[in-house]
Amino acid sequence: MNTHQKRLSCENQELAAAWAWKTLEPAEEALITGHLDGCAVCQAVVAQAYEVGAALGSAVEQEEPPASLRESLLAKVAAEPRAQAPVDPVSTPVGPVVPTATNVHSLDAARVKRSGRGRTWLAAAAAAIVLAGGTGLGVGFVNADRDRDAQAAKVSQLSQILAVAGDPSAKRIALAAKDSDKQAVALVVTDHSAAVLSNALNANDTSKNIYVVWGIGGGQPVPLGTFDVNGSGSQPVSYSGSKESYRGYAVSIENGRTAPAAPSTVVAMGFA
Repeated sequence: MNTHQKRLSCENQELAAAWAWKTLEPAEEALITGHLDGCAVCQAVVAQAYEVGAALGSAVEQEEPPASLRESLLAKVAAEPRAQAPVDPVSTPVGPVVPTATNVHSLDAARVKRSGRGRTWLAAAAAAIVLAGGTGLGVGFVNADRDRDAQAAKVSQLSQILAVAGDPSAKRIALAAKDSDKQAVALVVTDHSAAVLSNALNANDTSKNIYVVWGIGGGQPVPLGTFDVNGSGSQPVSYSGSKESYRGYAVSIENGRTAPAAPSTVVAMGFA
């Protein structure tokens, strides 16, 4: 990882996103709260997590279920056996909790503990926000009463991106703009797919050109997939091959609607 990539990231970013969504355990929450006070990167991730949470919450139109379905569900809930609560209040310890072996005492321990859990969609979303570096995931949901087809497409696209971001084997790479050290693209790659989050790419004319993701190995760059920048800021890309074959990645913009044999106008590049 180069110096620029280190400057753009913080190893506690996923914990910061989970903190924003209130999915941390109390000990983890206390630790990350102290860290947030002095970390601008994690503060930006928290702000982005709030934005994505709001988008997810407003993406789907809420409909009232039929009365019969509601009654059936309530009946099933009522029939479920419940665990018996303690009846002797004296037996309940009062006072500070004594730390145990399962308590989390450091951010390092919190990261290790969370990495061992199965990722929920919330954790995957946190990873997706981390890819954006807190600079704008750009989830552009439309209102359900405006355009259901467009909404369904965006939700499907986000699901693909979260699936890639949530893959434990995924590799995350920041691609800097060709003529500066500004991050232009955040890229996450797995063996057969990638998620591209464009932080500073201009929208392309979808009738004339297209963006191409390239894998850089020992020989000629290999086209991995194509995508458009159309305002959503994030795109899933599918390809064949293995991420282990490449030591770096690039994005180019090309005339036409297919990837050429070699890149012509490279706009961003980064190395794993």
